Amino acid sequence: MCFPTDIYELMSFKEYMKYSCQQMYYERIFNKLYCIYNASVYNASENKTDNIWDKIIRELSNIVIDEQDRLISFDNLLKKSDIEMIEEIDKRITFLIELRGRFIIYLLKKHHFTTL
Repeated sequence: MCFPTDIYELMSFKEYMKYSCQQMYYERIFNKLYCIYNASVYNASENKTDNIWDKIIRELSNIVIDEQDRLISFDNLLKKSDIEMIEEIDKRITFLIELRGRFIIYLLKKHHFTTL
């Protein structure tokens, strides 16, 4: 994998999303990874948390964006005004932020970049 600065031709939006570590923002991919996270993290002790993230990142590394994939939306959660839905949106956003950060670090380590 190369970085966007290494690309010398026009790329599609989906290619851009992949090269900018944003494929987790597609609904199918997000739902799959978030299910792994929910099934694992809430039932794990702190010393297993890194193993769970490793599993999620390995899964993300192997996922391909399909033609029918759509970007995620929290519209359904926003339509409901109860506190639980707001808390769920916060959990999902926190998950996305941590996942993207961990995925970027994973790619940097994988490609032997030791300094930012």
